[in-house]
Amino acid sequence: YITNHYHLFVRPSYTAALSLLEACPHLEKFSLKGWMDCELSGSQSLPVVYLPNLHNMTLRSTIIPRIILSHINAPALSNLYLADLNADPNEDLCVSSDSYESGDSEDEAHDFSRSPWSDQATGMGLRKLIAHCNPPLKVLDMLYSDMRTKDFNHIFNHLTELEEFRITGSDMSDTVI
Repeated sequence: YITNHYHLFVRPSYTAALSLLEACPHLEKFSLKGWMDCELSGSQSLPVVYLPNLHNMTLRSTIIPRIILSHINAPALSNLYLADLNADPNEDLCVSSDSYESGDSEDEAHDFSRSPWSDQATGMGLRKLIAHCNPPLKVLDMLYSDMRTKDFNHIFNHLTELEEFRITGSDMSDTVI
């Protein structure tokens, strides 16, 4: 479990989180909670961390879900819990640092929820995770975490083993349903 509270003087970075994951290839459960440092230079390339035994992952109250989801290959991931990921880019959280990556897609329908930056970050992170390993997710639980309609469509078309989907406290677009 990695936790970062605001009152800490040292803010761990997402590169430290990815380095820790890379050093623990036999990890079976991973939980990350906290905002984390999110400064990302456009030229910095991050590794895709191979975690063949990772079954359960929780990302909570962080602005880096996309960085984590986009940079892991977890072919055994069966339970994914996303909580409190909706962020307002006006909250001085440096959320614009990873707002565009190669392969991003525009939202032609403009059907974001009230937190469009995190909608795209969560959706594009899950798209990258699926592209790396198409995990056999059985449970996807989203609490105050949204995506664009096009990302929901993409994810539900690819997660063929999904048995349980929960979404709570969502302000997603009406067109998702």
